[in-house]
Amino acid sequence: MNRRRLFTRAAGLAVVAGGAWWAREQLFWPAPQLIFNGDGATEWAAYDPVLGVPTLDVVIDGHEVTALVDTGAQVSVVDKRWFQALPERSHSLFDMPILAHGVGGGTQVGRGASLDLTAQGLSIGGLRAAVMDLGELAASPFERPLILGRDMLAQGVLEIDGENRRTRLHALERFAASDDLALTPTRRASGALVAGIEIEGVAATGVIDTGAASLLSLSQRAADRTGLLDGRPQSGMRSLVLGGAVEGRTVEARTVAFADQLHRRVKVGVFEASRWPNAAEALIGMAAFAGRRAAVDVGAGRLLISRVLDLTIGE
Repeated sequence: MNRRRLFTRAAGLAVVAGGAWWAREQLFWPAPQLIFNGDGATEWAAYDPVLGVPTLDVVIDGHEVTALVDTGAQVSVVDKRWFQALPERSHSLFDMPILAHGVGGGTQVGRGASLDLTAQGLSIGGLRAAVMDLGELAASPFERPLILGRDMLAQGVLEIDGENRRTRLHALERFAASDDLALTPTRRASGALVAGIEIEGVAATGVIDTGAASLLSLSQRAADRTGLLDGRPQSGMRSLVLGGAVEGRTVEARTVAFADQLHRRVKVGVFEASRWPNAAEALIGMAAFAGRRAAVDVGAGRLLISRVLDLTIGE
């Protein structure tokens, strides 16, 4: 298996530095200011071709960079080495120690920076980002040194076109859901958008995590509780996480039900249970929206998904 294919599989089962759980949950973190141009939405942006997750092309003081759009990350994150190469005029640092823990990865202590960004149809002012080592994610061949987290995404609505594998961001006050989108039961927990999911008929609660490409990843405890660690075959995977990469494993679930759709023979990543409070037992990734349209409103705790076409033929 070549290196690119290996990482393609890993990204499809990893948190990709998303799902970052911050020990200082009540940390004062001002929201950035989003100013939309024109019709109140950015241009459509294709998923990352290797990682399979949403992206947004932005410019910081003339430096172009493709950022990952990650509802699993509580706050935005910028790679330490890439950040140090920016001109001092393009940012300001603030002395506030930040402790971050990535699912299945290590823990880091970093500083914070305030950034101003522009994108096609959007200006983002005063984005506070944690300055961390993103490891392989920021290096070649990925070169994704910026993650836009819920601090930014809560100020807009993320529209997902799963059929064409692309996303765009809307202004909160300008977004109007089309008639084919239906509310999916969700709630907010520690700032994250969580929804119910069933694994082989066993109920679980998962964080909607656009930083993960796969349909589902489970903590080891949740995988055991749902019966997936019953001796069935397992395979290895290499996952990108906060600061580097770790070896993991996958198992196959016979059925996974989410948002009125039943998925069969689903490869499920299993990650080590976090010791940090409010850690998720499940991560629901981008494959949950394959072939469907969706709107993720993190700030309001809403998730709308297009209905599945009923192909049942009666007698």
